[in-house]
Amino acid sequence: MHVESFKHWGFPQWFRVVTGIVEFVGAAALIIGFWEQSWTAVGALVLGITAIGGILTHVRVKDSFKQTLPIVILGVLSFIVFFIRLSDLSDFPGFN
Repeated sequence: MHVESFKHWGFPQWFRVVTGIVEFVGAAALIIGFWEQSWTAVGALVLGITAIGGILTHVRVKDSFKQTLPIVILGVLSFIVFFIRLSDLSDFPGFN
């Protein structure tokens, strides 16, 4: 399914792997954020930026709203979590 989607969007297949790694890192940061709250903000920001790229991709190829809606919801939720945890970002390793 994802191979066909990336062909439809006009991206090379190696970009599918890179996107998966970025999404995995964002999800892992959210899980780590369960114990260390500053990681939640970082994970949400990574996923939110990835969602912006996904939304722009769907708009560029003129996908339907039904196809675009899941990434819009993910992006909105990611940025909500990011802004809730924004104050914890100052405690992220390397920022203090």
